[in-house]
Amino acid sequence: MAWGMELISNQPLEVRAKQAGLDWQIQESPVRYVTNTGSPLGEILSYPDSKVLYRSDTKAPLSVVGNRFKVVQPEEILEFYLFRR
Repeated sequence: MAWGMELISNQPLEVRAKQAGLDWQIQESPVRYVTNTGSPLGEILSYPDSKVLYRSDTKAPLSVVGNRFKVVQPEEILEFYLFRR
């Protein structure tokens, strides 16, 4: 996607999301960490107050946020800007 690229008008939201490079979802997972104690491989523990947000297509991490954080999907943001009047 080139920044400043004009989207083709009168296309379904899914087509415009793909054109804009926003055709992926934000997924979440618990925060886990490995300790150096216990077994030779360490012990895997969870941090219950946070979650990791990551991209569905590349699995690249986006952020660590609190459990109360509400995810807004890229397509929802695109829809807001395209159809607000």
